[in-house]
Amino acid sequence: MDVPQHQRFKLLGLSGSLRRAANSTAILRTLKAGLTPDVVMEIVALDDIPPYNEDTDVGEGPAGVAALRRAVIACDAIVIVSPEYNHGIPGHLKNAIDWASRPGYDGPLKSKPVKIMTIATSPLGGARAQAWLNEVFAATLSRVVPGKQVVIGGVGQKVQDGRLVHEDTLIFALNAIDDLLDEACLVQGRPKRVIPADWQRRKLDKPPR
Repeated sequence: MDVPQHQRFKLLGLSGSLRRAANSTAILRTLKAGLTPDVVMEIVALDDIPPYNEDTDVGEGPAGVAALRRAVIACDAIVIVSPEYNHGIPGHLKNAIDWASRPGYDGPLKSKPVKIMTIATSPLGGARAQAWLNEVFAATLSRVVPGKQVVIGGVGQKVQDGRLVHEDTLIFALNAIDDLLDEACLVQGRPKRVIPADWQRRKLDKPPR
């Protein structure tokens, strides 16, 4: 099915882990593969983002930072999948958000729709990291999508061979991305997204366990 240009969307995926075999990155890749044909996702690695230093925040900034900022500007919305470290968020993820937020209150993240997803080996699914990320993105003036939180507990059993294999969790997360795209339409003044019947998925009334 051909998708009209005005109904196409580009997502930016950011993983909160730098490990090559990270569960958060595996989930992003699984989500990317499960998107409907009107949506594409670019996953940008954060490995080469240096610690934020206002002295080097000149022009586009360091190379890795410039690439991140361009990706944020070019996307319609952002999907974050992050683990929880010590009841909070990984330092390099916070650092990347700091870079992308500059200049303060008027950076590329301003008014950008964001969907936060967190993971953990515990049943809580990184709920405390989710709260931290909500607070951080509020300060950047981003549009964090309201609704049911995507917190994925027991992630070690749900990700296998580099893929999210827990079907209900995958469907729940993809449905959350549909909500994210509705928010993007609202921000950009686009008509509400139309999902053809053969693209539609079943809906879940509550987050899966």
